[in-house]
Amino acid sequence: MTKTRFVFKTHQKRIRGGIPKMAKVGVMGIGQMGKGMVKNLLKAGHVVYAYDPFPQAADRAKELGATVLGSPKEVAEQVDFLLASLPTTKAVSDAVTAALPGMKPG
Repeated sequence: MTKTRFVFKTHQKRIRGGIPKMAKVGVMGIGQMGKGMVKNLLKAGHVVYAYDPFPQAADRAKELGATVLGSPKEVAEQVDFLLASLPTTKAVSDAVTAALPGMKPG
């Protein structure tokens, strides 16, 4: 027998048979992994905001249907969850530092 576990509070309604509220999710870094995350999040019905400093990468997210914004802070201001798919620890640290002023409390 397979058990299903729902990680996010927004998915609790599904357990009771309702349709879950979909989240606004930010993705920083639209390389191979980030592109896949954007694609799957959109496919699941989430609203996706994306940021990548490289225009070609940002264009990939836009082509998939994400809203592309100009900075990590702008993305953080719009979302419930923020994901980073970046190549180095320094890149993650820099992006999170830039996003912090836009993050909601909690």
